[in-house]
Amino acid sequence: SDNGQIKYQGKSITNFYIDGDDLLDDRYAIGSRTIPHKLVQDIQVLNNHEHIKVLKDKRFTDQVAINLVVKPDARLTLTGEVKLGIGSPKIYDSELNTILFNKKYKTLNVLNGNNRGTDLSNDFIGYNENNVLARIAAMPINNLLSLGTVAPPPLDKQQYLMNNTVALNTNHFVHLKRHWQMKSNAQVLYDRQTAKFNGSTTFTTPTDRFTYSEQQQSESSNLLTALRLTLTKNAEKEYVNSVLAFEYENDDGIATIRTGDQSLDVGKKHRIHGFSHDFDYVPALKNGHIIQTKWQVQFGKTPQTMTITPGIFPTLLNDSANYASTAQYIKVPTFFSLLSAGYHIPNGKIKQYYSGALAYENKQFVSQIETTADRLPHPVDSITNDLLWRRVQYTLNATYSWKSRRWAMQWSLPLTSRYTAGTDASYGLHSNQRHWIFLPSLDLKYRVWQEDELNLSYTRTANFEDIQDLYRGIVIRNYRSLAQNSTTINKSSTHSATLQYRMGRTTKLLFANFGLQFRQTHREAMLSQRFSNDISQTILLPLPNKTRSISLHAGIDKYVFFLSSTVKWKGGWSSSVFDQLFNDQLLPFQSSTFFMQPRLELKIAEQLHLTYQGHFSWSSSKQKHYPDLSNRVFSATQIAGIPYTPFPGLLLRIDGKHSYTSQSTLQPFHT
Repeated sequence: SDNGQIKYQGKSITNFYIDGDDLLDDRYAIGSRTIPHKLVQDIQVLNNHEHIKVLKDKRFTDQVAINLVVKPDARLTLTGEVKLGIGSPKIYDSELNTILFNKKYKTLNVLNGNNRGTDLSNDFIGYNENNVLARIAAMPINNLLSLGTVAPPPLDKQQYLMNNTVALNTNHFVHLKRHWQMKSNAQVLYDRQTAKFNGSTTFTTPTDRFTYSEQQQSESSNLLTALRLTLTKNAEKEYVNSVLAFEYENDDGIATIRTGDQSLDVGKKHRIHGFSHDFDYVPALKNGHIIQTKWQVQFGKTPQTMTITPGIFPTLLNDSANYASTAQYIKVPTFFSLLSAGYHIPNGKIKQYYSGALAYENKQFVSQIETTADRLPHPVDSITNDLLWRRVQYTLNATYSWKSRRWAMQWSLPLTSRYTAGTDASYGLHSNQRHWIFLPSLDLKYRVWQEDELNLSYTRTANFEDIQDLYRGIVIRNYRSLAQNSTTINKSSTHSATLQYRMGRTTKLLFANFGLQFRQTHREAMLSQRFSNDISQTILLPLPNKTRSISLHAGIDKYVFFLSSTVKWKGGWSSSVFDQLFNDQLLPFQSSTFFMQPRLELKIAEQLHLTYQGHFSWSSSKQKHYPDLSNRVFSATQIAGIPYTPFPGLLLRIDGKHSYTSQSTLQPFHT
């Protein structure tokens, strides 16, 4: 995909190997984008892949991995590339990389920078693992504050991102003695962005219509660093893995905003810093049984600050009198630890695995609103939070798997006891809850043909309230929005069933996949959205509700030999039924979406090619009681390119792109 992620027959890969070595972990986008095709001799797809050698053929797996087989001459010397692009006015795009992939030592280092709208932060994305940034920075508690309210435009980010970015990505892998391996992965990114836009958002109810307009000119700077050190032994009789990770993010932004007849200056500071340590030990015993243990520790801090001048919400914060400035402070220190142990019995027709786990999580939600006003109409505790929150979870699990020549099955039966406590003396809040949770899952696989598989799976999952669902004091999210909670329960449970068929004809270079999924979610709380002419409020209320959805997807990929061309098509349809609580009215909605993505790489002549890719989407939202609130949206994006190589060493390319969006409530939009 555009962000570097790799999928095979619609399924995301779990490992990206280079000659059998996992140099990049799950942050492999830098590799899929940087490694030259001239270094690669072959690409291997590893179906039903097991990364831990001691567990190979000992448990059920449906994972997919990719292995790049490097050409023999590419293993001998260090290679590199220097790329430099210059444009007008004052535009640059540069890259310097060094690559060495031999049997004992591998390295991939990339230094790049640009101001042409290419977002380099994708190289920090972990697609599968719960690294520190994925676990801490992506949590809702770290995205509570924002400069403005207008969403990004319906365009590729490169078309509107005004950036100046420099990034360093360095990766080293060393084979030691006796199956031991050592690896280091480090990334540093510095980015400055500017933006200037006008936008408006309209909310329509059966009786009212609210339009929020915003003009914003902003500037932000972001420093992001990550370091991971890994020591691994992956042998047939023993697996040891120790990963120590550190990550830090510093994000500052300022904006001048005009909304209606009001002009505001907004500043935001955001810090994320944390570390994690993961340790896995999986030895094989003399009787053929296997012990599997894991210990994980994570700690992070996320202080956030937002200042707004002049002061906002005077009716709420200053007895309707104007005042100079408002400041919102938030910090949420987080500690998490997990200890688990399991016992594999791989002998016999039915493989067995019994495990137990203990997880402990501790957080503190501290927030405060400060104003320059002389008096406040509400007590201090209505604009502050000092919430202590902790969770202890015990899990016992039994997993059974069975495999024959064509059939494979896995059945998991985890039982969890979860205790959650939250205390904030300012509000007399003392919440203590204990839940027993049974979350079974079933995976069934049938090999229809040598490369064809039919998969059926069922899972039941549950999510519980986190600290951001429990705080009682007011939190200012931006210059227009307030948030708070009035319930101690935000539990949800989801039943999901999936049927998928994957087909492959490698000799004919034909691949296809088809799937059907049904989901039903029951929640014990609902977000209430309240809007007026100048303020929006979000409150979590104890109102049970259900959401049901069904989706279909299909994809086909074919290489046409006599045309030396590739044809791809992907499409899908989904429909969901849900409720929204809007200005104290419960409104049932039904939404549906259909999309298709054709793609063509056509060889017209030896030196001339044509590439085309499109994305077409039709979506609708219907309100059952008020048909006037229904909305339909159609969007289309088409990209065509003509690469031409008049002689070796010179490549000319012409690209064109067209985007079109129309919906029933607005004028069509196209670029």
